Amino acid sequence: MTGSLSPSLCKLDKLTTLIVADWKDISGEIPACVTSLPDLRILELIGNKITGQIPENIGQLSKLTVLNLADNKICGSIPASIVNLGKLKHLELSNNQLTGEIPSDIGKLGMDLSHNHLCGPIPNGSPFDHLEASSFSNNDCLCGSPLRTC
Repeated sequence: MTGSLSPSLCKLDKLTTLIVADWKDISGEIPACVTSLPDLRILELIGNKITGQIPENIGQLSKLTVLNLADNKICGSIPASIVNLGKLKHLELSNNQLTGEIPSDIGKLGMDLSHNHLCGPIPNGSPFDHLEASSFSNNDCLCGSPLRTC
């Protein structure tokens, strides 16, 4: 499979799992309409050439438990609405081109935000205080525990 993710995916309103991993030839942006899939629980688009930003209204996916967008070319900041993903258990955004700060309210998640262009202080509290430095490594200017002091 090559090309971009078709917006026609969004017509699959009973879709619970979307995994497109390591196909290498999937490119383009994440269709914004994917955030309107009411039953989506797992969204994994790993190891492709996906560009653009994480859809701003990603927080509408109220049943999402896994969001893994690692190893792509996704840019922009982590959307503030991501904190609305109350059932999210795992967040993997490593090896992209994300910029900006880490929203402090995503602290309840297990996560890997390494290998991006994130800046600013790592939020305090759980689970940030339990994560290894490798979860934040190779960013432009992140600081705070477990990295260097701000």
